[in-house]
Amino acid sequence: MLTSPFEIFKKAHELKEDKQSFVIATVVAVHGATSAKTGSKAIFDSTARNIIGWVGGGCAESFLSRQSIEVLESKTPRIVRVDLDDEVFGLMPCGGVMDVYLEPHFLAPNLTLPRLKSWQEPVSQFVAQLGFEIEEKPASSDFQIESWRDAFYLIRNLIHQKTKQDVVSLRTLKSQMNFKAPQLSSKNSKLFLFGQTRITEEICRMAKLLQLEVELFAQNPRREELPIGTGVCELPFDIEKVLISSGAWVIVASHHQQDHEFVTHALKSNASYVALVASEKRSRLVLADLEKKDLPQESLKRFFAPAGLNFLNETPTQIAFSVLSEILMLQSPKEF
Repeated sequence: MLTSPFEIFKKAHELKEDKQSFVIATVVAVHGATSAKTGSKAIFDSTARNIIGWVGGGCAESFLSRQSIEVLESKTPRIVRVDLDDEVFGLMPCGGVMDVYLEPHFLAPNLTLPRLKSWQEPVSQFVAQLGFEIEEKPASSDFQIESWRDAFYLIRNLIHQKTKQDVVSLRTLKSQMNFKAPQLSSKNSKLFLFGQTRITEEICRMAKLLQLEVELFAQNPRREELPIGTGVCELPFDIEKVLISSGAWVIVASHHQQDHEFVTHALKSNASYVALVASEKRSRLVLADLEKKDLPQESLKRFFAPAGLNFLNETPTQIAFSVLSEILMLQSPKEF
């Protein structure tokens, strides 16, 4: 009898609670005769030992054990093919072929916070949501925080000190745009969001902390997933009907085929910041489309794709923080 997913997930939770690294292996496809079936799961610990579950006999387990070490070291999931008929497993073939998804789970990096007095608990919780473990021993000196804007500055600086990366917009690193970034007004503008995803929901949550006025446009919006006070509108078929105020901040994160239309409309509306949450490839495709439309170069300077800064862009919470940190940087470049 194969180990049930419940037992696997229970063990994974126990390992996380014990702060141990591990890899969950899941068979996602089989070809030919194999002892493990599609959906079979196992957990390999940090020493590459199978501690629970089943993904095949000795041949497959030996191979996946070695692969799990590489996955933990790279901290990157991968799908590997286990060819049980390959001679690498010995002179006697073991069976068919399996595709196995290896998902690494590793310890959260530590981040040391200074003493923040009344802000200690809320900032610590926020940093934990970003995927960091708070160091128990605080820094020797206090840090004065008066608003969430100050907290964003502090967290961003601490992360960059830890990663030893310069503060750079992703568009500088991963796009064909070499424009000098415009400085945004120190006065907050209205934030327009296109698309409701986990990313935009997190942006709404953080924008409320920063006291930003938010208007979200989405098809079939789910208002219950958004903070109270968020403006929500059904996305019209005619994007031209969306009135974007001059100087507004616009974030397009719908991952929709109309993304380029949302971006074009925002640039024509004179928004001061237009960002696209997308991959490097998709960002370049949208930029190429904008260039075909003969938009003024001055407009393209206000387009940021991929959106955000060059750090923490793996989870929705991290991406949201990265994009809003980019806006804060453009507002007050000297503080960054």
